[in-house]
Amino acid sequence: MDWARSELQTMVRDLSRDVLEGTDLTPDSTGLALGAWRALGRAGVLAAPLPEALGGMDGGLMAACTLAVEIGKAAAPVPVLPSLFGGTLALALGGGRDLLEGLASGELHVAAAWTPAGPCALRGDLLYGSWTGVPALTGAAGLVVPLQEALVLVPLEHLQTQAQDATNRETLHAVLAEGVPCEVLGDRALAARARELAQVGLAAVSQGLAKGGLDLTSRYARERKQFGRPIGSFQAVQQRAADMYIQVQAMEVTLWQAAWRVSEGLPAARELAIARHVASLAAHEILSAAHHLHGGMGFDCDYPLYRYTQWSRQLETVLGGPEEQLARIGRLIAAG
Repeated sequence: MDWARSELQTMVRDLSRDVLEGTDLTPDSTGLALGAWRALGRAGVLAAPLPEALGGMDGGLMAACTLAVEIGKAAAPVPVLPSLFGGTLALALGGGRDLLEGLASGELHVAAAWTPAGPCALRGDLLYGSWTGVPALTGAAGLVVPLQEALVLVPLEHLQTQAQDATNRETLHAVLAEGVPCEVLGDRALAARARELAQVGLAAVSQGLAKGGLDLTSRYARERKQFGRPIGSFQAVQQRAADMYIQVQAMEVTLWQAAWRVSEGLPAARELAIARHVASLAAHEILSAAHHLHGGMGFDCDYPLYRYTQWSRQLETVLGGPEEQLARIGRLIAAG
């Protein structure tokens, strides 16, 4: 693969940073900063991953990951995982394309159900099953569900839902479908592809959160003084920060390797598991070190570090935490 960032990725990165730095990221009544999401849509970055034939810039998964990393760096509470990776990218490959214009503009978003709470089945065009930890359901234009046999889009009006509190204070939902009409977007191959896209998105946001935590720590270590000198001049602080930096680089390498293979349609099960294992484990350790180096400041909820840590902990075990990913790698090695 070519590790150089494309011109489009650079544009997406720069535009995303400008929008997120200049927009209010305070969550609204949905628990999300949908004003910021619409601002990203107006800037064109939500449409950038789409093919040109669908009104995008043909940036694909690589552009989507670039955006997700920047959203993680800003700890912006926007529906990037369910709506972009679970919705826009998957819908562009299958049905449901009538939603794409609204998703690309940021005026609409969709939720995604990745964690079954029991048996799930599709009988004709009726969906049966239950899911837990569903993000971005409030105000969503629909719910995307990757089943074993198909990828489906479910209208919300017939679903039974119950609010759940997440680690990062986001409102998640438990969802029950008892014979709910749905639209089949594609077959089991598209459903498997949707799960791959979700894994890549989780790794991308996690990397952004880790980068954001490292940036905060670097700035704090330069400004905070003890004994008349910045704490960043102390050898122990430098060594801990260097370990954080190395882990961020490991996250970056494994993320882009997995994203490239998925974007090229190559087998990527091993690379995805590695990227998610590294992302889950490293983000946990990086942000723990960030709190350690911040001392008491790291416990202040008026200081932004806690938002990075809480969101990172929330994402750590979605679709399999570090131990499960390690077991998956072991099974792939054993299978030859």
